[in-house]
Amino acid sequence: MEDARRIIFVVFDDVQTLDAATYWCSYDELASFGAKPTGDRVVRRGKIITAAGVSSGIDMGLTLAGEIAGPEVAQAIQLAIEYDPQPPFSDRVPQPTVAMPPSTGMTAPVR
Repeated sequence: MEDARRIIFVVFDDVQTLDAATYWCSYDELASFGAKPTGDRVVRRGKIITAAGVSSGIDMGLTLAGEIAGPEVAQAIQLAIEYDPQPPFSDRVPQPTVAMPPSTGMTAPVR
């Protein structure tokens, strides 16, 4: 996966200095490419659109569907895939300063 991300950022060299969304554990890696990580789920800057994670990727797809085919089509897709995110632990959304339990092997970056 790491190689794939590098290829994407090499192809889209324009990402440097742009705001971009990414998974919160990857803020430092994204910044190493010159981009400015945001806490947004979807970020569009000109021809580049980024998403923060798995469900944010669905948000990005629906956003693009709306731009390409119109909001009615995007809404129909959203309905067809029954996309209605209701995370069971929505009050526990990780923040960049949150320390994850050691058993996960993950650490949140500190900005």
